Amino acid sequence: TPDRVLQAAFAIVDADGGDALTMRRLAKDLDVAAMAIYNHFVDRAAVLDALAGYVFATSAARSEQHDRTRRSSKAPAWRENIRRMVMDVHTLALQH
Repeated sequence: TPDRVLQAAFAIVDADGGDALTMRRLAKDLDVAAMAIYNHFVDRAAVLDALAGYVFATSAARSEQHDRTRRSSKAPAWRENIRRMVMDVHTLALQH
């Protein structure tokens, strides 16, 4: 499944860096034929795009959750929102 491929891709990037991520390496780590990955992703760039999308979506979700908890108080200034979003993306990027 695409989720399984992305989990394996994150594991590779986390362990060995982005340059280590190849379709062959993904296939080997998933114990599937390399062509099986192409059923879910067109190429390596598509896998990297999906990883980036996950990081940004997770950051946005965290931001929304933070906003919901603060709605009862004064809304933060737009600069604070941007700073928080950048810090969330930075933290997620360091994790992966």
